[in-house]
Amino acid sequence: MDWSTYIAAIGADAKRLHDIARENPELDLETCPGWTMRDLVAHLGRVHHRTIDLVAEELTDRFPESVSAPDNGLVAWASATAKDMCAALGAVDPVMPLYSWHKPDQSAGFWIRRMAQETAIHRLDAEIAIDEVAPLEPEFAADCVSEVLEVMLTGCPPWGTWMPFDKVVYLACTDVERSWMVELGAFEGTSPRSGRHYEELPAMEFVTDVVDPDVVITGTAHHLASWIWGRGALSDLTVDGDLTVAMLFRNTAADAT
Repeated sequence: MDWSTYIAAIGADAKRLHDIARENPELDLETCPGWTMRDLVAHLGRVHHRTIDLVAEELTDRFPESVSAPDNGLVAWASATAKDMCAALGAVDPVMPLYSWHKPDQSAGFWIRRMAQETAIHRLDAEIAIDEVAPLEPEFAADCVSEVLEVMLTGCPPWGTWMPFDKVVYLACTDVERSWMVELGAFEGTSPRSGRHYEELPAMEFVTDVVDPDVVITGTAHHLASWIWGRGALSDLTVDGDLTVAMLFRNTAADAT
């Protein structure tokens, strides 16, 4: 996907979410327990604002200070913030260095993709709440799957010890030519940067040489992405193999999303 497609998606999905929020500000969200629509709008607005400040300050070593969402005029503020973020991301060179929590990609392009996916998933939260879901576009939905596997669950860091579970999951889209195969496992070790020690932290590793995975999960890219991100049901997909491995995969993904 090209950068302009991501930015256009941010604008469209933010507008849809804010339109729903104007009509249903106090509606409880099924997919975000304890949150109302106002909480969702405030959260996304703060994330968008942080991204604007990250770009404006050209930060390469940390996040900017977070801002508070206003009590009055919340949706108008969030809507304006989303538009300002689209303008900021559209004007920046995607290869420009910018801080991110994903060490392999410290660029503005990371945030263009990340904000497109963040906004899309929260648009689904709003649509699910009013039972009017518009499916994600197939190529974009497949990219949502890739982001979870490649960015949220990046496997074992160089300082960690990988512990494979010998359980392999194969995922495939039925409407676009995209597929992934991962082995479930965990890692442990102490981060030299933060000093934090991790024990048996769930993770995944990509594999290519497994001919008989424990479970094969297929469906449209939208349904795969929705399920992996916790916004859809496994019943929307076709599962061939060990159901417990499928759920272990989902639980591992849930820890990251």
